[in-house]
Amino acid sequence: MMHGFRGFGMGFGWFGLIFFVIILGVIIWFISSILRNSTIKNIERQDGFLNRGKTPLDILEERYAKGEINDEEFEKRKRLLTGKS
Repeated sequence: MMHGFRGFGMGFGWFGLIFFVIILGVIIWFISSILRNSTIKNIERQDGFLNRGKTPLDILEERYAKGEINDEEFEKRKRLLTGKS
């Protein structure tokens, strides 16, 4: 005996199935976005700080451009970073 539900049982029928698929999709999207963001942050993180794509030489050049270090200090550190004497 179907009790008037036309074979879809006691739930919401097709609406319930579609709603469940949408909710499941949102949950999967949410979890994947969290994992993707944490993976990207872990890849960028080096030596306890977030690198943000700058090389040590880039940082040295920025410090030199700001006037934080003088010509002699810049050349000395640049030689150390590049391995040239």
